[in-house]
Amino acid sequence: MSRRTVIAGNWKMHKTLSEARELVSGLRQRLEAFGDSVNPIDVLIFPPATLLFPMAKAIAGSSIRMGAQNAHDAAQGAFTGEISMRHVADTGCTHVLVGHSERRHVFGESAEFLARKVVSGVAAGLTVVYCVGETLAEREADRTAAVVGRHLDEGLSADLDFSRIVLAYEPVWAIGT
Repeated sequence: MSRRTVIAGNWKMHKTLSEARELVSGLRQRLEAFGDSVNPIDVLIFPPATLLFPMAKAIAGSSIRMGAQNAHDAAQGAFTGEISMRHVADTGCTHVLVGHSERRHVFGESAEFLARKVVSGVAAGLTVVYCVGETLAEREADRTAAVVGRHLDEGLSADLDFSRIVLAYEPVWAIGT
C-alpha cells in the first residue's frame, strides 16, 4: 500500500451554508487549476454536521472528500443529539474524525470510548482520521512520544483494517496558533 499525502480542513463550528458553498466553490476551482499534479493528494473537508448533505452535493464530481467531525460508536439508540457512523456514511462522507483534542479534553471522551468509535467507523466503511497529540505541559515535560504512543496503544488495536486509518498528529498546544 502506498502512502498518500492528506490535506484536511476541520471547519469546527464555522461557516454558514452560503459561506460553505463559496469556500467549496473556490477550493474546487483551485484544485482544478492544479490538474493532475494534485492526484497524489487527498483533500478532505470536515464541515459542521448540519452542512454534510449540502456539501456532499457541492463536492460531487470533484476530487474533494468529506468527513464528519464526530460520530457516536453505537449504530443506533437513545443518544439525543448524536449521529451514528451509519448516519455519517449515509451523508456521503468517506471519513470521520476520532480523538480530536477537543473531544478528548472539552467533552471528556475516554480512551475506551474513542477505541470503540474507531472500530465502529471502520465497520461502517469509513476511513477514520485518528488524532493524536500532546498538550503544552506534556510537550514542555518532554512527554510527546509517550503521549502519542499512549494514544496509539489505547485507540488502535492490531486487528483493525489499517487501510481505513489515517493518523493525524495534532499537537494541542499548536491549535489556533
